[in-house]
Amino acid sequence: MPSMNFLDLIILVPLIWCGIKGAKNGLVMEVLSLLALVAGVFVSLRFSHLVGQWFSIQGKYANIICFVIMFAGVAIGLYFLGRVLSHWANRSSLGLFNRLGGLIISFGKVFVILSVMIYFWNKIDPEEQILTKEKRDASLSFRFLERTTYQFWPIMQETLQSGIESAKEMSSGV
Repeated sequence: MPSMNFLDLIILVPLIWCGIKGAKNGLVMEVLSLLALVAGVFVSLRFSHLVGQWFSIQGKYANIICFVIMFAGVAIGLYFLGRVLSHWANRSSLGLFNRLGGLIISFGKVFVILSVMIYFWNKIDPEEQILTKEKRDASLSFRFLERTTYQFWPIMQETLQSGIESAKEMSSGV
């Protein structure tokens, strides 16, 4: 019977920390933080040139500066929208739902990040020389996460590829 080891701590500490943080933030803030990332990148790629024109930004780093300004504007706007909506949800009878939803979304984010890390770790160390089979087998959480990763990886790849293709179509104006 495997017992907890250092690998379990590396996996479980971020899960627990982000779960607590997600419950504190709530569903609304967790979803809007994801939306801020995606929308911030999309809007910045599409419209950062307008920031440059409006503020007459020119020079070597103009594109980067305009991208950062636009991204920050979108992220800050969605943050404040999230604060208002989250405050409303917590004041209404949706407070518990908001907290539980935040916990689940936050777990999901960390799970995806850890899954991607394990996938690439296994590609980097296929011979299991750095992280030996014994250490992996002694972990309660590593093998579970690894099995789950390989079940969901095709879905994640397909979703990522679809998102990349959609972004290319939108940026080309098609």
